[in-house]
Amino acid sequence: TASVEDYVSDLAYVVSRILELENLNALFVIVRMDKRIYLIARSRGYDVDVSRVAEVFEGGGHRNAASASIKDMTLVQAQEKLLATLSEIVQPANRIKDVMHFPVVSVAVNDSISSAESILTLYNLNTLPVLSKEKPVGLITRQVVEKAIHHRLKEDCVEEFMIRRFSVTSPDEFFNSVIPLIIEEKQKL
Repeated sequence: TASVEDYVSDLAYVVSRILELENLNALFVIVRMDKRIYLIARSRGYDVDVSRVAEVFEGGGHRNAASASIKDMTLVQAQEKLLATLSEIVQPANRIKDVMHFPVVSVAVNDSISSAESILTLYNLNTLPVLSKEKPVGLITRQVVEKAIHHRLKEDCVEEFMIRRFSVTSPDEFFNSVIPLIIEEKQKL
């Protein structure tokens, strides 16, 4: 929250720049300018739909940019209402460990394609990590396994077909932090 005597016409731009420079997922600014209170909200991605928050204050906008002119409230009341609204609307982000199989389902580098197919089918998965001495060294996908079987290579080792370029992250990372890997780098899960 902030308070200034005069109206600042490009405050929305400043809020957008802060969001970008601080690498935030969302930013809400409540400011009193020229005897009125304003909410300016910005977000990136799909985590927070700021238009839903602005609607509570009888404002509007779209998913990534919204605002409201707040009537009949003090700065403190507006801030309290904003915090209450955020706790209702914004869901906490899942961590990777919340959506992953545990213990990790995997295959060893020396396992056969046939073995990988059985595990993929048993657990209804599309990708498996390939381990060597308990460390990830690659990934094998259902698509690659099916092609190998089609070419009568089901007894060959997974190591010959695995994807060797992949990223590793911590189970405590937020799930949305891996979305760029999945989309931009076409990383398999």
